[in-house]
Amino acid sequence: MLRASVSLSRKVSHDFNSSGYTVTLDGEVPHPPDDAEAVLEKVAELFHLAEEALATEIERDQNRQPDPKDAPPPPQANSTRSPRAEPLPMNRPASSNCSAPSPNNATPKQLQFLQNLGKRKGLSRDDLDGVIAQVLGSAKRTSDLSKREAGQVIDHLTNLQPEESR
Repeated sequence: MLRASVSLSRKVSHDFNSSGYTVTLDGEVPHPPDDAEAVLEKVAELFHLAEEALATEIERDQNRQPDPKDAPPPPQANSTRSPRAEPLPMNRPASSNCSAPSPNNATPKQLQFLQNLGKRKGLSRDDLDGVIAQVLGSAKRTSDLSKREAGQVIDHLTNLQPEESR
């Protein structure tokens, strides 16, 4: 039995502090070593899962409310220092003309993996659009998928048997 281990690490800096995140996945590869394409597909799937897990953990940690015990003590009444106001968030219009992708948009790696997986399953572009509509309950272009939606479609396609994909 062939096994594959993948590890991903990221360092995230915020307010002059940094946090390290690591995820390691270990999985069996149910294909013989001489079927290189199938082995690489399984390894790519493990990397995709590791990326999703790592992104989820980083997002969860970044969105966590600060612990009140970690807050600085309130200023003393007889203190000569004036209390500092909290910094204001950056003001941005709700919609802008800049082409920066939303942090929730599917990553280029997800989109490429989704398209390659569709090809391996023998799906045409229209067939893949049909699978996306079936999984999400509404028609969407591949480029408009969120990270979560792309993950759902990838999971669906990964679990399909060859005769189910058409």
